[in-house]
Amino acid sequence: MLVAIARDVTERRRSDELLLLAATRDPLTGLANRACFHDGLNRAFSHANLAHIPLGLMVLDLDDFKQVNDSLGHDAGDALLQSVASRLSEAAPGSAGVARLGGDEFAVLVLEVSHAEMLSTMSEDILAHLRAPLIFKDRILDYGVTIGAALFPGHGSTPDAVLKSADIALYAAKADRRGGSMLFQSRHRTEMHQHQTLLSLARSAIREDGITPFYQPKVALANQRIYGFEALLRWRHLGGEFSFRAKLPRVSTISR
Repeated sequence: MLVAIARDVTERRRSDELLLLAATRDPLTGLANRACFHDGLNRAFSHANLAHIPLGLMVLDLDDFKQVNDSLGHDAGDALLQSVASRLSEAAPGSAGVARLGGDEFAVLVLEVSHAEMLSTMSEDILAHLRAPLIFKDRILDYGVTIGAALFPGHGSTPDAVLKSADIALYAAKADRRGGSMLFQSRHRTEMHQHQTLLSLARSAIREDGITPFYQPKVALANQRIYGFEALLRWRHLGGEFSFRAKLPRVSTISR
């Protein structure tokens, strides 16, 4: 006697697909999420390392995204992110992997790039595509995008190292010219470390009350009246003394 048992697994399969989608895709933009991106990045690097072929990585950040959210609301911010994701997918090379890393930060992993100039050209092409005006509810959204780019193996020998180099290039681009692109250079790492060191020292000086202000008046020569003050900030650090000048708000009326 032959007994056959049949079971409909359509719903189970559908549930598994939804779980996989939730685990790998950004729900707002439909792009790969951070976890999926890092998984793809590690696999691409393993292949590139074995095959001795270069890879390109671009990290993108929206300029003044918070201002869009604050002035027009989160609906406008979500629409902006969705439009940038769509345009980025259109502008990226066909073999590239596009992801939203979180917030207003995106990444593009380029599998077919042979030299730095090629990656720089791709970055500029993507920026040109993203600069097209975006209209939301009859209003033009004013936004910009800045790109930091890095190459494997020239700018790092591991996925984390190259991603860090691209982040540093993005930081340098933000400081130098927002709305542009920057390819990583070794000096960028040095400049960022110097900046972070100065910020850390300044915070320590403020926390430890190590800055002493000296105030001096600003006098109008025409009538000999005081119209403001200038502060000279002296910071004693490791046996040395550093001085900074700070302009204080203009004084409207001062009795003599």
